[in-house]
Amino acid sequence: MISLIERFEADNYPIPDRNPLATLRHLIEANEIEYPELITILGSPDAVEQIINGQRSINKSEARSLGAYFRVDASLFT
Repeated sequence: MISLIERFEADNYPIPDRNPLATLRHLIEANEIEYPELITILGSPDAVEQIINGQRSINKSEARSLGAYFRVDASLFT
């Protein structure tokens, strides 16, 4: 019975692939975070610009900072 339920859920309610940038954008919007605050979290204006514009990925240190700030697991950003 459980395997039928799991298969039904997998077929009808798939879990989307994680997207660190989409996660960050959602948290920024949901928490009404402003640009200067992001600079404080990530450490530099260049880092904020490059990450938000999709020019580079979030590194492990930045992921830890974001995780601590938003009180979520840092792995959401990597």
